Amino acid sequence: MKPKPTAAVDFTPDVILVGKHFKAREPLTVTLVGFKTYVRKIKATKIGSFRIVIGAIDLNDCNAYKLKVVGKLGSRFSVSHPTAPC
Repeated sequence: MKPKPTAAVDFTPDVILVGKHFKAREPLTVTLVGFKTYVRKIKATKIGSFRIVIGAIDLNDCNAYKLKVVGKLGSRFSVSHPTAPC
């Protein structure tokens, strides 16, 4: 059985969105909602992964945010991260 699509937010000095297990070369709409909404359209690689650098924004892993990825071939992933004490 193929693993389900997954994605995450990596908080380095830049905010980076990464995902894997999407369909090969699937067109994706990736949405990050925090204090602002960031939407990026990207095509998954031939192995079904992606990496998007949003840049330095006012969001970190202490803040509440939602990450949603919707693929044109049916792949879907979403996660909500609550506010965390830091």
